[in-house]
Amino acid sequence: MTRYTAITFAPVQGFIEKSRKLRDLYGSSFILSFLAKTICNYATQQGAEVILPALIDVTRGVPNNIYLTGSIDEKSLKDTFDRAWKALVNTCRQYIEQEYQGYLQNSHYRALPWKREWDLWEKHTWELFIVCGEEGETLDDVRGKIADRKQARDWIGINWRGESSTLSGADAIAYPNMTEYNPKTSPNADAEIKEFYEFLSQNLPDSSVEPRERLSIPELVKRLITYVPVRQQFYDNFSGLENHEHLAQIEYLRTFTEIDRWEGSRWTGWFQGDGDRLGKYISSLVSGEQEATARDTRLQKFSRDMLQWGEALQSRTNRILGDRLNGRIVYAGGDDFFGVLYRNSEDGSALTPRECIEGFWYQFNALWNQCNRPISVSTGFVWAAPNVPQRDLLQHLRTTEKLAKTEGRDRLAIRILFNSGNYLDWSCPWRFLEPLFTSYHDRDGNNKNWTHLYTDIATLESRHAFSNDDSSIAQGIFDIYFPHFERNDAEDWWNQTLSDDTYQRLEGGLLGNKPNREREQHQRRDRWIINLAKVGFHLFS
Repeated sequence: MTRYTAITFAPVQGFIEKSRKLRDLYGSSFILSFLAKTICNYATQQGAEVILPALIDVTRGVPNNIYLTGSIDEKSLKDTFDRAWKALVNTCRQYIEQEYQGYLQNSHYRALPWKREWDLWEKHTWELFIVCGEEGETLDDVRGKIADRKQARDWIGINWRGESSTLSGADAIAYPNMTEYNPKTSPNADAEIKEFYEFLSQNLPDSSVEPRERLSIPELVKRLITYVPVRQQFYDNFSGLENHEHLAQIEYLRTFTEIDRWEGSRWTGWFQGDGDRLGKYISSLVSGEQEATARDTRLQKFSRDMLQWGEALQSRTNRILGDRLNGRIVYAGGDDFFGVLYRNSEDGSALTPRECIEGFWYQFNALWNQCNRPISVSTGFVWAAPNVPQRDLLQHLRTTEKLAKTEGRDRLAIRILFNSGNYLDWSCPWRFLEPLFTSYHDRDGNNKNWTHLYTDIATLESRHAFSNDDSSIAQGIFDIYFPHFERNDAEDWWNQTLSDDTYQRLEGGLLGNKPNREREQHQRRDRWIINLAKVGFHLFS
């Protein structure tokens, strides 16, 4: 009888969020994919069959939730996992030390006493979770157990003295004398840190570290692992590592261009999304009377389809965008993805949100449907001001993706994020996004100046015209400015369920799931139309 095993590791979101540059995000994506690939390769070598994710040659985006048939030696797997992470950390430390040796001869340093701190991060960065199911337990049972196991953490936090990283606000600043720091006996610590980061800025490729930055050891690893010299040193020093042959396929950008957000005061568009109700869809694949091997084959085919979709996402995005704007897919791990829209043009022209909506989001749902699976997708899109810290931006992005879920799924949620931290939210189902925006007209029907709708809504709000018990005023304003927007009031305002075998696919309605109370229905309609006016004004004005 088939026995399932589930494996995952943490922290993932926290590791990604401690990023300041696009390069940090690429480094995070690479490290997570590399560690997941290490687990898959080990399981295969031990005779287990990996059913999720499918084992295909993808360059990026291996999911960190792994399911296989058979049991494995947990201690041996943990040793292999730790050895892979240690290989990455040691490569980065050795690279810095080699570059730093010549500098040591002309400075007050005579050694690099920081190895103890690096050793601690080798041992205590990750926590591995493994659940071996019993005979007769289904894949759903094991998935539930691994989710419960992750609720109880058993990891060690690394304490530090002195100032914290300027990127995350946590963990010690990495510099050679970090283990010797004492506030009473190290009066020159600030000068030593400044001297070290000036050296990194001058000697690392493409000025990857700025003189004013203060990074922790994990942040430094993410920054360095994206560079060709560091990668080459990894190959040279650790060519015997179990998954070295797969590492050669990981994509590195040899001509990496950072997004000019701060210096150019440029707004940028960030997006993150994933498939809706994936757990229920997986359950539908393994339900029924089929043999266990047939169910596993269906799961593997599903995983293969999604990974291949993610692998092709960057090239398909490039075809959609053309020469009009730039787009980067940072991560595409099957059904979940993360990317950015931007423009670094020599003529100084700025990217506009209208270009993002019309040049990319109108086509995205068709792009998603190329996965050929009856799964809808919920995506958060944050149009961010230039001075928003990237760590805060990523948190807003996660929140906006969750908003797309809570507002009813099968939709795009849009957040306009200002430098002050204030924001505006609105969401719309994919099938209505283009018809809605293109049907907008002023009252005379001849132009599309969103200022008029914005002004009317603001005036009505100031006069408290919108009632919680009646949405007729908001509905009337909507009908005036969107006279050609075709909809079925009985079906298109609220979500509809479509049957597809045992999986019930949702078709997103404008207002999401229909509340039971009529008062809540009016409130939701008012809020959606008011937010449409405010967000539309910032998108198209």
